[in-house]
Amino acid sequence: MTPRGKGARAADCPASVFVPPVTLLLLLCLCAPALCTEPLIARIDSLWTNDQRDAAVSMLEVELPRARVANDSVMVSNLLVIKGSFNVFLGNLPIAEAVLLEGLAMARARQDSTLVMSGLRWLGLTIGNQGRQDEAMVIFAEVLELGGSLGDRRHQGWANVGLGWANWRNGKAETALAQYERATELFVGTGDVQGELWANNGVAAVNSDLGRYDQAAEGYRATIDVARFHDRAVPEAIALNNLGTLEYSLGRPDVAVEYFRQARVLHAQSQHKRQELPPRFNIALCQNDLGQHTAARQTLDEALALCDTYGYRDMRSRTLVKIANMEVEHGRLNQAAALIHDAMSDPETMMVKDVVEAEIELGEAWRLQGDFSMAARRLAQADSILGNKTFPWVRLRLMGNQARVFRDLGEYQRALEQFLQLAEQAIDLGMPQYRLSALSDAAQTCMLLGRTDQARSLYEEAATAWETDRQQLLSPQWRERRGASGRDIFTDLALLIHEDGDPAGAFDQLQTYKSRTLLERMLGPGETLSRSLSRSHGTCTQLGDVQTNLLSADELLLDFTLGPRVSLLFAVTRDTLVLRRLPASGLITGRVRAYHDLLKDPDAGSPTAVAAVGAGLRDLLLSDLPTVFAGKEHILVAPDGALNLLPFADMEIPGHAPEWLRVPSASILMKLRQDDRKNSESIWRILAVASEWSLEASPLPGTLLEVEHLARNYKRVESRVLSGEESELPSLAGYDILHLAAHASNDDQSPWQSAIRFLPDEQGGYLRATDVLELQLDAGLAVLSSCSSGTGKILNGEGVLGLSTAFLSAGVPAVLASLWAVDDGATAQFMELYYGFLATEQTCAEALTSAQQKMRVQTATRHPYYWAGFVLIGDGTLQPHVVRSREWTVPASVGILAFGFLISTARLWRPRARPKAGRGTATRN
Repeated sequence: MTPRGKGARAADCPASVFVPPVTLLLLLCLCAPALCTEPLIARIDSLWTNDQRDAAVSMLEVELPRARVANDSVMVSNLLVIKGSFNVFLGNLPIAEAVLLEGLAMARARQDSTLVMSGLRWLGLTIGNQGRQDEAMVIFAEVLELGGSLGDRRHQGWANVGLGWANWRNGKAETALAQYERATELFVGTGDVQGELWANNGVAAVNSDLGRYDQAAEGYRATIDVARFHDRAVPEAIALNNLGTLEYSLGRPDVAVEYFRQARVLHAQSQHKRQELPPRFNIALCQNDLGQHTAARQTLDEALALCDTYGYRDMRSRTLVKIANMEVEHGRLNQAAALIHDAMSDPETMMVKDVVEAEIELGEAWRLQGDFSMAARRLAQADSILGNKTFPWVRLRLMGNQARVFRDLGEYQRALEQFLQLAEQAIDLGMPQYRLSALSDAAQTCMLLGRTDQARSLYEEAATAWETDRQQLLSPQWRERRGASGRDIFTDLALLIHEDGDPAGAFDQLQTYKSRTLLERMLGPGETLSRSLSRSHGTCTQLGDVQTNLLSADELLLDFTLGPRVSLLFAVTRDTLVLRRLPASGLITGRVRAYHDLLKDPDAGSPTAVAAVGAGLRDLLLSDLPTVFAGKEHILVAPDGALNLLPFADMEIPGHAPEWLRVPSASILMKLRQDDRKNSESIWRILAVASEWSLEASPLPGTLLEVEHLARNYKRVESRVLSGEESELPSLAGYDILHLAAHASNDDQSPWQSAIRFLPDEQGGYLRATDVLELQLDAGLAVLSSCSSGTGKILNGEGVLGLSTAFLSAGVPAVLASLWAVDDGATAQFMELYYGFLATEQTCAEALTSAQQKMRVQTATRHPYYWAGFVLIGDGTLQPHVVRSREWTVPASVGILAFGFLISTARLWRPRARPKAGRGTATRN
């Protein structure tokens, strides 16, 4: 079973998002109806409307038994209807139904038409929210008829809102719109602000479904303004959620998620459990889109628990389908199928859209399992159910999934026609994410048909659409995710351009895609590369720039791009360009991760065995390139995807011993080398920070030794050792080298929350990547002496998101980091060596190579685990002016040997069952 590919994800995203824009409690108002002039009922009503709900419920529970004892049928029936409305609001639907039926029976017996209308209105809402839509429509029709006979415009208005809601759920958009518009007319002059707000929300929601986005947005914003003026939190929250839904559908999720969060807060403050579910769904979708899968699942699990607690059967079904969507995406197909079957076991509670989405998910699960015929049948069933109903995003998603199944079945022409139709409809409906994926899929299908010219044209159109979509996003975090979606487009497009005889054009095309968001972060807050280039009339870094202005005569650039069908390696020198086709990313990723796992555990294999595995990987990636390596002392690697985990320094090149440096992209390196701040001949100032605190199971004495060694042996070093008494992190401004030695935590799902942890979280002694992103630093070199500080969330094209990237973004041109958790003592030894070589006037990259060579020839640290994981990212040509405060002394040399002896002795005598974190000294994590 294979997880859903990213190429399909763009088209699938909205399936989870479009929580019904008017949602299911459309008829609720925060106040119980004032049904008679009794002071007691007026008092209960006043308490409720002034948010003293507990007091209102308590008073009702006291007075209702008294009224029963007094045999006061007027009071009892009124209190029962009020009690029913309270329970609807609180989500206790079965209780509300029973209470309302009793109250209605008494009102009918007394022929109290006003109370009957009010009770029916709440009963229709209660029945509808339990999924019994046909019954609800009958009830609302009765309210409409009774209100008409009595000339009661207010109740006629609410009846039309209820009927509009039911018809909207069934996909009858035009009918629903007419009923909502009629409701707005009926509420005029009644003084029922709440009713007007619900009706206006409904009009806007249906306009959104009909593709009238400007009218919908205008309607939502007007509703929000009126709701705020009258302090009506619930309709304001619903309009905010609906406006967010609209923004998401138009390709602006970064704007949408803020509306969803505001809506959820308002509903939570109103204690409105059911209405809180739609923004929960939408927030979960956004979390999942950002890669925060655990948080997204937790959000949906909480929603499911609410549904089970309060008996929201229809919302429970919808929640199950949304969880199933996530399971399919992550390849857990059997679990997804079980969830969908659970949801569909209660069919009467599901609206048409939910049933169609459930069928789509089942079809996708079958497709990913390779049963394309069964997938086609499920999608045909979804198409039949959807019919001509108005759910545009669902229809577009269904079209895309059907076209992929046609392609899987070998019906390439049919698939192509449907992809092109989908792209056209997406333009008409203003839903760019569907257009982008449709164009990419259409181009892939043309490749299968052998129509390479048409494929290139479609890929070029998709690349333009990708560029346009990214520009709409203000948040770099969202631009990163959107940027990664270009992998299929740019890899295949570059290959087609190369095959058309334009290798330089192929290289240039990829530079618009690689590490794009990092470059924009470096340009400044709110900046995009497109705007910057437009102002300067420039273009992205091109081959001519790289060969003429970037590379020296002894430098070689290896620029990798991993794609789902083919991967590419561009080998560039000042006078040559070689393109080599590599296997698809899946094969490369598997082998790189296996090698990475082998390297980070010295017990997993001997140095000889590790070298043999590394040689095989080297041959896979770098064979057939001996001529370009000739005479090149400095190898610049721009990795992609899992290659960011690969320590190229461990990959021996026969006949060569080059210095390895990694860069996010050629464009990033070009910008870094334009920085001349570090040309000063003055001695560089060093800030060295460590901490007395450590994780209970993993003390790091080496971090203190590093800081003490720097302070004792080098000039212009300011050392800080944080403790419980001195817990404030020093400012990082004004220094040339930042040496940060402590534990690190990488958050793979929220990478910019990754942090260097000097003190416990409760003391605030941590430096998060997101904090670094906000800085503009003076340093030329950042040394992150923390384990795995060079890793993080890896996005195709965008690179590594995390601590090391944050320092580059903050203006530091060179960052020394590590790819795995290295032994604490070995790290301290390495750092001693590294600064020692810097003090001999070596560049940042040369000092790294020298320190690694020194470590690999020592018996205790010969295994690549101890030295290969240290990498330099950025501009390795920087030559820090580091000066010893005294000549290299015997004690310092003895210190290095002592570390080696400590490591070898601890490894020799430690018990075999001892946890790996306790190897010799602790590992930094």
